[in-house]
Amino acid sequence: MTRGTETSLGRIVSALALDSLIESDRTARISGLIGPARSLVVAAIARKTSGPMLVVVADERRLAPAVSDLESLLRALGVSRRVLSFPAFALDPYRGLSPHLEVTSARLDALVSLLDGEDVDHTAREPFGLITFDVPEGEHAVELTLGSSGIARLSNWISLLSWLALAVAIAAMLVVSIKSRRRRASNDS
Repeated sequence: MTRGTETSLGRIVSALALDSLIESDRTARISGLIGPARSLVVAAIARKTSGPMLVVVADERRLAPAVSDLESLLRALGVSRRVLSFPAFALDPYRGLSPHLEVTSARLDALVSLLDGEDVDHTAREPFGLITFDVPEGEHAVELTLGSSGIARLSNWISLLSWLALAVAIAAMLVVSIKSRRRRASNDS
């Protein structure tokens, strides 16, 4: 049901009175919302703002419903914004497995769309998922880094120290073995 040009949902969103929250410089915390109510608040904020927004969900199970709810609510509010998911790799980083091509493609789609606020088409090619995209003409700052998370660095240090401890233990065992052979040899003569 609509009254004038605003939908019933639009009037509900207006009643949320989020304008002061959006215009303030302070960080705000909204709690107690469950399910689509979270997406409704995000859609209400998206209706009044521009630029990229980051919405974090608790786990992978909640990602698809959150994206679907947000797309539906934005469409119902007449907001023309893309909703992109940034799924987790869902792999143990130390097993040497590559993430699924669809996951890599979705993550890249989200990252590349942030380039100058424009959508950039990209392609992920089989079998290894080589990802390519065209950057529009002009100057762009592109920074690619290969890094490790804090836990990965800690794990690498623990591994290094473990190998060093093993090497010291083997060296100590060799020294003890050589000394014991020399003692036996000197006792036998």
